[in-house]
Amino acid sequence: MFMKISRNVYSIDGLQILFPGHAVTPYLVEEDNHDLTLIDTCYIKELPKFERILNDVGFEMKDINRIVLTHLHSDHSQAANEVRRRTSSSSGEAEIYAHWIDAAYLAHRPLYHGPPDLKIYENLFLQYGQRIEDVIKEFGRLDVEPIRVDHLLKDGDIIKSLKVVHTPGHTPGHISLYHEEASTIIGADILWNTKENGLVIPPSYFTLDLVTAAVSLSRVSRLQFERLLLAHQTGPILENAKQIIEKTVDDILAKL
Repeated sequence: MFMKISRNVYSIDGLQILFPGHAVTPYLVEEDNHDLTLIDTCYIKELPKFERILNDVGFEMKDINRIVLTHLHSDHSQAANEVRRRTSSSSGEAEIYAHWIDAAYLAHRPLYHGPPDLKIYENLFLQYGQRIEDVIKEFGRLDVEPIRVDHLLKDGDIIKSLKVVHTPGHTPGHISLYHEEASTIIGADILWNTKENGLVIPPSYFTLDLVTAAVSLSRVSRLQFERLLLAHQTGPILENAKQIIEKTVDDILAKL
């Protein structure tokens, strides 16, 4: 499903991840007429759905000129190389951006040993009644093939209309994107918004350092914004997001 969030910010919802009933949401920012920045990708098996949604609203893969990976986890990055290949045109192909820390792990120099690991996946698959062999058959390998990052990001960098905010914790090089004109934070996995628990920092079996993640969230809460867009959510927060995050930070820090 394609959703217009603001004048030039869009979401692509409903792209399946490893666990039944769960999805990841990439975002598109239209910097100029048909000049797209894609924030995160999906699993390769979901690319036909992604491309169909894109085409249905009048865009094409070759309109994607930039792919910004918020962090290294496979649900956000597995399809990055294939998206880059599909954007190829006479003017070149999309370039990939990531924070310099996670960029090293994306390139497998060195390999990443943070969560989730194979044991965590196996335990979660059991809870959902899945066999790891069947999941791998459907989605491919659970890790990500090496990805060449063209632009190494740091806190405060500008990518067209987006400002990079380094928000470590979930992974060492996790970033959020601040679109000041649209009063929007695209926060990736800085929080999950679940039906069961509301806004929560992803648990330790997915997050490297919960305390650092809470500090990153506190830092984001000092920016001025109305909308919060997450990668795993029941829906976007389109009003009063700053106040909601401030309260969430207070609740989280009170429990640490």
